[in-house]
Amino acid sequence: MRTDLLREDTQGHRMRIAEIFCQLIAMGDLECAERQRARLTVMYPRRRKLHAVLDAVSAGTFDAANPPWAASTEDGEEAECE
Repeated sequence: MRTDLLREDTQGHRMRIAEIFCQLIAMGDLECAERQRARLTVMYPRRRKLHAVLDAVSAGTFDAANPPWAASTEDGEEAECE
């Protein structure tokens, strides 16, 4: 079953989006990550928590154990940037 990660702004979806962006950056596709970040920012201007995640991933400061919007994750999902 495929999930639309952008349909609802949930913590789990933001964590998965962060994981995808971390993978793009780790694979060396920073240009694609920046392009998608800009697109999501324009498409969803009111999703401040999503913007905080994308900013943290881009800056290399994203920590799944301490995401920008909360002290800890609720459902135990993790995403790591290296």
